[in-house]
Amino acid sequence: TSEGNPEKRERIQDQLAAASSAAAAAAGPVPKKRKSNETTTAGSTTLASRPLPLRYPPYPTLPPGTRPTSTKYLDPVLDRKYLDSVLEWAKERRRIAKLSKKAQCKDIPTLRDDPITADAVVTSQDKAMVLRVARSVVSVSSTMPDGGGLISRCTGVVIGWDGANKRAKILTAASVVCDFNGELHNPALKLSVSMPNNTTTEGRLLFYNVHYGIALLEVMGDYKLEVPSFGSGTNYGQVIFALGRGENMSLMVSHGTISWTDYPVLLRNHNMFLSCDIPEGGSGGPVVDHDGNMIGIAFEENPGPVVISIKTIMTCMEMWDQFSR
Repeated sequence: TSEGNPEKRERIQDQLAAASSAAAAAAGPVPKKRKSNETTTAGSTTLASRPLPLRYPPYPTLPPGTRPTSTKYLDPVLDRKYLDSVLEWAKERRRIAKLSKKAQCKDIPTLRDDPITADAVVTSQDKAMVLRVARSVVSVSSTMPDGGGLISRCTGVVIGWDGANKRAKILTAASVVCDFNGELHNPALKLSVSMPNNTTTEGRLLFYNVHYGIALLEVMGDYKLEVPSFGSGTNYGQVIFALGRGENMSLMVSHGTISWTDYPVLLRNHNMFLSCDIPEGGSGGPVVDHDGNMIGIAFEENPGPVVISIKTIMTCMEMWDQFSR
């Protein structure tokens, strides 16, 4: 018998162990028992329990065949209701944008002086690209004549350099020189342009276009200014960087995309909207792609920041060069 034969008993035990292992392999892995006190909570890290990203509400729509008007109301009741719904939408959008910013800064032990810029420019390639473009980014301010107070401060970008005559053309936002109706803030206003090398010089207004929101200035100086490389234009969904100059010429950067949205209430079909806020004082600043090519300039509008394509800007420049208007 096996009880009296140790070798036979050992052989039988090996056979039983092998059979048990084969059966277990065929049945697959044994599921682990869950602890009696383990429950799914909102704080778990499972994919299903993670909170969805915040989304903006859909933009208000009008009945087919109608549109809001800015000067003559075809249907005052309809237009008033529509504009009220747009204002409510803009209010909710700003609320969600603030919540998104708070979520991005959550659990960060130390906040930088400008966390938006630090979070927007992460990789070494992006940092090198932004610093290269920054050589063309200036600050533009307008003040009342005879040492009066500040009227407006914006960002500008060098778009032309005449080395022989030491002259540069600066593109900026029209809001630095005029109001929404195109009236100059003051016929004798003073324009100051702060350069990347921290020097400040006087600017001369060449022309402005309130419809497109742009202004062209000229400055003179002995220092060489760099003109950025220009891209082919803006596209929906395109990833962008928006650059601006803050107080004391500090460089600020926002990172986002060109949104798949259209706000016809503004009646400016040349504008495309950005998913990110632009830096404070960044109106008129360049919008560039990941390669550092300038594809437009940004403006602070209501209900949100916009970008106008470099194609439209260059067309305006060509018209002014040919017809001086």
